[in-house]
This record gives sequence, C-alpha cells and structure tokens, in this order.
Amino acid sequence: MGQKKRIQITSDVTADTEHFYERVEHPSTGTSKVVEHKQPRTSSSSVTITTNPYVVETDGSPENTRTKQGASATVELEKKGYDTSQL
Repeated sequence: MGQKKRIQITSDVTADTEHFYERVEHPSTGTSKVVEHKQPRTSSSSVTITTNPYVVETDGSPENTRTKQGASATVELEKKGYDTSQL
C-alpha cells in the first residue's frame, strides 16, 4: 500500500475597522462584557487544517461512490493582532 495522502487547507482573514464593539468572555469565570473601541484597528487570523489521514467522497450516486476514510485531523489556529488586554 502506498503512502497515506494528506490535505492541508489554509484560510487568511483580514479586517479593517474605524469603530467596533467587542464581546470579551473570561473562560475561568464565565463572565462577559462588551468593550467599545473608537480607534482604527486592523486584525488578521489564519486557520490551517491538516488532515492525516482524510475522508473523501466522490460522486453522490450509490454505485459510483468511492470513500477513503481516516480517524484523525489536526487543526492549528493562529491569531494575529489579537488584543487580550481586555480579559
């Protein structure tokens, strides 16, 4: 049997704003508050999903469906420019 194939999907999101409201939740206490930001702000996030192995289904008809299955996936989340000073 050949080497197992992997899929890697990466998505980058960038946001620019002049004025916004942010809901901040503190995980240990469960409390939350809304913080108003009036200054300009730029933030970006990157999400990378790497599967090893993966599940792929091709063609939806029962006679032509081919499925490759796997049991695990790795998700890496990286926040860029995220302000935690309000926590």
